[in-house]
Order: sequence, then structure tokens, then C-alpha cells
Amino acid sequence: MVRSLLGGRGGAQLVTEEPSLSRRSPTLQSKMGVWPWARLIRFCLLHNCIMSNQGENAYNLREKADREDQNWCAQIEQRMTVMAETCQKAIHDMRSAEDQRLADMA
Repeated sequence: MVRSLLGGRGGAQLVTEEPSLSRRSPTLQSKMGVWPWARLIRFCLLHNCIMSNQGENAYNLREKADREDQNWCAQIEQRMTVMAETCQKAIHDMRSAEDQRLADMA
């Protein structure tokens, strides 16, 4: 573990660096995936900006995080829409094939 004392706009801060969790626990990373780690890092950066009185930077990070979340949700919604349309088309094709089969039998 490495410790250092940094001075900044908000005064001196104690910064602690530890080995990454991925090196200590690879199964934890595989269970949680990449997305929670990205959110955790973003939260830590946001918290650091707030604690060092850099409100504008904190606001910008929060805005960026909101945009990324909205983009991610929009991508998921778009994929679900495509999947629903594909399923509806498949159901329609199956019904048409069944109707054609019944018409051929009659």
C-alpha cells in the first residue's frame, strides 16, 4: 500500500493506493462485469472533485455520467425494439405458413 500527502485547492489530502481488486480477486471481477467498476470509478472521481472544492468539475462529471447512462439505456431500448419486431415477424410468418398449409389441405 502506498500513501502520499497531496496539497490542492481543498488543502492537504491523504491519498491511499491499494492493489487493484482484479489482481486480488479475479472471480469478483468476472461476477460483477465491467459496468459496475466503471460506475465505481466515476463515483470516486466525482467524490474527489466535490471534496477538493472543484464543483464545476464535479458537475461536468455528473453531466457526462448522465449522458452515458441515457445513451446506454437508448441502446438497450433500441435492441429490444429490434428484437420485438423480429419476434412479431417470425410469428406472422409462422401463422402465414400454417394458414397456407391448411389451405393446401382443403
